[in-house]
Amino acid sequence: MTYEEFIAKVSERAGMSREQAEVISRAVLETLAERISGGEADDLASLVPEPLRPSLQRSVRKPALSFGLSAFVDRARVRAGDPGWFTLDAVRAVLMTLRDAVGDKEFRDALAQLPQEFEEILRVTA
Repeated sequence: MTYEEFIAKVSERAGMSREQAEVISRAVLETLAERISGGEADDLASLVPEPLRPSLQRSVRKPALSFGLSAFVDRARVRAGDPGWFTLDAVRAVLMTLRDAVGDKEFRDALAQLPQEFEEILRVTA
């Protein structure tokens, strides 16, 4: 998947502009990298389009932080500049597009490090 395809899919799924999709994609991927192990984040980074790789790569190796879906959405919203259009649907759109980009097995490996509520929001529209 190319960068343009990734952003177009997020834009379509979230019902927002291309520019908004770029902002939320980076914010969600950066938050995901903070939430999962560094090795898993690196694995995902190697499979996404190059312009998105820095969002998944952590410059400092720290243990993954533990927080649930609500805190995930809040952290990503702040990273995106706290826009009013940033919603749970936007997070879902990025995660579903990430699954398309990296493949089911790699995505499931990352999802296994997240609380069950993440799988539930993805199952609703999968």
